[in-house]
Amino acid sequence: GYFAFLPQSDPKPPLPPPAPNTDSKAATDTAERLGSTRPPETPQGCSESDRQEHGTSAHTARLEREQAEATQGEFDWVRSGGILRDARGRRDKVRTEAIRAEIRRRDEEDGIMRTWNAYEERWRRLSRPGTGTDQHMAIRFRDIPWPQGSAADKELGVGAVGTVEDLDVESMQRFFLATLRVRTNRMTRKELVRAAWLRWHPDKLVSVLARVVPEDVSMVQEGISLVM
Repeated sequence: GYFAFLPQSDPKPPLPPPAPNTDSKAATDTAERLGSTRPPETPQGCSESDRQEHGTSAHTARLEREQAEATQGEFDWVRSGGILRDARGRRDKVRTEAIRAEIRRRDEEDGIMRTWNAYEERWRRLSRPGTGTDQHMAIRFRDIPWPQGSAADKELGVGAVGTVEDLDVESMQRFFLATLRVRTNRMTRKELVRAAWLRWHPDKLVSVLARVVPEDVSMVQEGISLVM
């Protein structure tokens, strides 16, 4: 594929530290661990400064891990319908709503990426060199990974289009630019458009068109012109 989503150590933007009381078992378990964790062991043969640095690094890593676990506990609690509470046991509506909004955002991003990955996988299967008769397998209009994904056709797979009349220019534009709403995306609008143009240019699809059944050739060509 032409689109790239660079890996990040933390692909989801962090939220503020968790509230002391979340009504969440995960958060309670984390608090219990904080009181019972033993000091980190230091390798033998190290200087005093090395020991201090090792201890500080291990302590920081442990705190970060426990904070991440507590935050995940809050997410799980809110997703299940729970309400967070502050240190005094009062309902923390502000933080609860902030996490609800983040959950909605993550779900939207996950949906966009699932649809995009399904699109990419269909292109890989279509473009994968075959052996024997596989490389000459006939292609129908519906086999083309048309860039028109929506919630309604997720189960069917991206490009579940039967005829050229099913293609909609605005829907295809939204499909190509949807990844701009994904926070891990590293491509600009211009780069996204160029990548789509390179993939769908007729000169790049000669080998695909050569495998299209005769009765679908004109319809596939018309569909490609709509994408372009």
